[in-house]
Amino acid sequence: MPWVYSSKCSMTSRASFPPGTGLGRVTRSLHDLTAARTHGIPAALTVDDNKCWADKAYQGASPAVRVPFRAKNLRSWRRRHNRDHAKIRSIGERAMATLK
Repeated sequence: MPWVYSSKCSMTSRASFPPGTGLGRVTRSLHDLTAARTHGIPAALTVDDNKCWADKAYQGASPAVRVPFRAKNLRSWRRRHNRDHAKIRSIGERAMATLK
């Protein structure tokens, strides 16, 4: 069975985590954050003092998960923060698109 990496998994999909991670198979449709919390990923990032950059859907996941500010009219430093955040995330997004 080839390994398929997907952010959303369903009962009929063959999406699984890579061998050796001990995370197993996701057997129902889950939001990304729910799946991450189920497997303890935000907690593990906090314990190991790792930082990760995520999109707005991960708001409140853990202190280790950095998300952009949400608002229509942001002050200049928050707009700058969101721009820098997007630049950092785009590197990972491009890498994942290449792997797919």
